[in-house]
Amino acid sequence: MLKKSIAFLLACLVVLSLAGCMKETPGEPESTSLSLVPYMAGYKYDEENGYWTEKFYGLMTADGEKVTEPVYDQYRVFGLNGKKYYCMQISADEWLPVCSKSLLISADGNFKLELEDNILAISENRIICAQHEEPFTVYDYNGNKIFSGNENQSVDTNGNGFYNGLLVVFDFFSENGYTTVVDENGKLVLDKLDYCGPFITGKAVASYNRDEGYGIITPEGEWLLEPVYDDIKDVDGKYFIAIEFDKEYIYDSDLNLLRERQDDWDIYEQNYFFETQGKLVRYYSHMDSPDDYYRDAFTDEIISCGDVFATSYDEESDLFYGINDGKLCMFDVNGKLLNECQGTERAEMNDGAYAAVNSSNEQVWFNSASHEKIITLSNAENEWKSVATAGDCCIAVIAELEDKLDSRMDGPYHLYDYKKREYIFRDCEYCDINEFDGKIYITAVYTDHIKTYDADFNLLMKTENLCR
Repeated sequence: MLKKSIAFLLACLVVLSLAGCMKETPGEPESTSLSLVPYMAGYKYDEENGYWTEKFYGLMTADGEKVTEPVYDQYRVFGLNGKKYYCMQISADEWLPVCSKSLLISADGNFKLELEDNILAISENRIICAQHEEPFTVYDYNGNKIFSGNENQSVDTNGNGFYNGLLVVFDFFSENGYTTVVDENGKLVLDKLDYCGPFITGKAVASYNRDEGYGIITPEGEWLLEPVYDDIKDVDGKYFIAIEFDKEYIYDSDLNLLRERQDDWDIYEQNYFFETQGKLVRYYSHMDSPDDYYRDAFTDEIISCGDVFATSYDEESDLFYGINDGKLCMFDVNGKLLNECQGTERAEMNDGAYAAVNSSNEQVWFNSASHEKIITLSNAENEWKSVATAGDCCIAVIAELEDKLDSRMDGPYHLYDYKKREYIFRDCEYCDINEFDGKIYITAVYTDHIKTYDADFNLLMKTENLCR
C-alpha cells in the first residue's frame, strides 16, 4: 500500500511538471514533440478462476520516456474533434466499477485534467461521469461541476454524449416522461418523450409513445417527420431510414427523400444499415428469405466479388468476405478483390488478422491491412490458436489457447516476425500489440518484468512487473 502511495505521489509530481506545456481547455493540437502512449507495468491473472486480478498502466512518450508512474489500473481511449485523449483511471474497488480518480490527458500532451470521479464520455464542452449505481455528473473542461442527474436518471455514453449542446437523459420515474433532453447547463429543453436519440445533426429520432410510432424532432419540439413510423434508423446523422410495416423510406441528413421501397412482408427491424467508403449498406435477414447478404441500400445489388457474395462483414478492418465452393474472398464494398484462398471451409477474424480455415482445422493467417500471409497453424483437438497484429506491422502475436472462451485467451504467447519467418521469442505470459497515432507498440509480459517495443523491435520501456 505504501509503495502504491509513493508511486501515486511521483505520478502527480511528473504530471504537474508538464503543466507548462498543457492548455487548460482542449483546442486544436499544437506543434509538439510530446506524443503520449500507454504502457503496461503490471500484470497478474488468476489462472484457476480465469479473471484478471491486477493490471497497472502508465504513460510514456513515443520514444520511451516515462511521463507518469504506472499507478493506473485501466485506461480508455476517446476521440473528439479529430484529437485523441487517454483516460487513465484508478479503481477504488476490486469488484465494482468504482473509480477513485481519472486523469484525462490528450495524446499530444497539450491538455490534462484530473477528476475524483469516473469519466464515462467526453463530448463538445462537457465531460460526463458516473460511479456504479450513482447519479451522473457533468463537468466542464476546467473540472467545474455543472450539474448532476438524480438517482433514477442515466445517460447513454456509448458515443452519445452531448451533440450540438444537447444531452439525452433517461428516467423511468420522471413525471416528464421516460426521456428528456437538457442543454449543457442542465436546463430542460424537451420532455414527455418516450424515446429520443442523439442530436447529431440538430435533429433526432424521437417518440412520445413508441406504440404509436417514431418521428424526427428538432430541439424546439417541431416534428420534421411525424411520429407515425414503426421504426427510424439513424446512420450517424447522415441517413434516416423510416420503416412503415412493408415500406421503407431513406432520407439524407436534410430529410430529402432519396428512396422509397416496398417489400412483400414486414421489414420492421429486419435491416441493419451502415455507411462505408461513401456507400450505404444494408444487411437484410428474414427467416423465410434467402436474402441474408449485404446489399447496396439504394440499388439492392449484393455486395460481391465475382461469384462470391458478402455473407460477413468485419467492422474493425472494413472487410467484406464470403465463401463459395471452397473459395474464400476478402473484398471491399465496391467488390475489389483483396485476397483469395482456395480450400477454405470457414474464416476466423481477430485483431488485425484473419484466417482461412480448411476442413482439417488448419489456419492460414493474413494481415487485415496488407493481406500478407503471416503464418500457417495447425490445431490439435483441444486447443485453439490465434494470431493478432496491427496495421502493416510485420510482427504478430501468436497465442496458443487452451480454451477459446477464455476472456484473456490463456497463453502461452509468442512473438513472430513474418517478414523474416522466425520467432522473436516464445512463451511469454502475455503479449499485446497496439497502434497509437499510426505507430505500433508491442508489449511482452514475463513473470518478473514487462517490456514495450516499437514496430522495429527497439526496446522503449522495461519495468519490473508490479503484480508478480
